[in-house]
Amino acid sequence: MRAGEVLKQLQQRLDKECDFLGCDISPQAIELCRSRANERLHLSSEVLRKFQRGFDVILVLCIEHLEDYFSFLRTIKERALCKIFQIPLGPLCASGLTRYPDDQRSSRFGHIHTY
Repeated sequence: MRAGEVLKQLQQRLDKECDFLGCDISPQAIELCRSRANERLHLSSEVLRKFQRGFDVILVLCIEHLEDYFSFLRTIKERALCKIFQIPLGPLCASGLTRYPDDQRSSRFGHIHTY
């Protein structure tokens, strides 16, 4: 999936009054999404805790890339009533199907953690 595609798809399907904020700790990822930004879809490489406002929904797509995910979870706890997590189970499910240890497969994708 291309960078920023989830936000683009949500923006096309939800109410025209909805605003979107995409955050990523990687400036390179934000740059890949830059072409999708518009008056209602904003991008930032700032960590979510830097934003003072609350959100209706927080969608977390890449928690497996965060070194200290416990701090991140504490940060978003009070930011929105609804949080949605996408956690890749591919490495876990494939662990019995390949001869490579989990750490070799996960590191190829930049995953620090597997769940």
